Amino acid sequence: MDRRKRGIWTMERIWEHIAWHGKGENDCWEWLGYTKQHGYGRIGVYTSAGQKHFLVSRIIACDAGLLKDLHYEGHESGTTIRHVCDNPKCCNPKHLEAGTQSDNVHDMVSRKRNRARTGSGVGLAKLKEKDIPLIRKLHTHMLMTKKDIAKLFNVSDVAIFCVISGKTWRHV
Repeated sequence: MDRRKRGIWTMERIWEHIAWHGKGENDCWEWLGYTKQHGYGRIGVYTSAGQKHFLVSRIIACDAGLLKDLHYEGHESGTTIRHVCDNPKCCNPKHLEAGTQSDNVHDMVSRKRNRARTGSGVGLAKLKEKDIPLIRKLHTHMLMTKKDIAKLFNVSDVAIFCVISGKTWRHV
């Protein structure tokens, strides 16, 4: 595609990047293009002021009449777009509704999506829940030094200290 046309987005071009063919009107229609860190569809638009980025869900919501204006990554008088389906890639207008950030946080809490990841649910965790009782036992019964336990589990001795002292892995 011509580089100058890459930043030209029409509603027709946006819909070409949404998997809605063959889906029911109540199904999620997922964005197939670029997504932000948390999975929200995003496009870049070239303007006279440079490139600006827009969330696809805001564009769809604006086109469906849920928003009066489309603001660059901002909020129209505190308005945000909420995904009723909890699927950040979804572009089905029936799954989008306008609300406040407070509404969005309330949704997150009521749908139990606000839990911080702990233990092996943390992406870079080397230890598993099953390792923690053994680490504590090895230390408590003085069977190994913290440094040796660290080598055994391929982690730092600081990580072992944090497990033993309860700074980390408290849930186990």
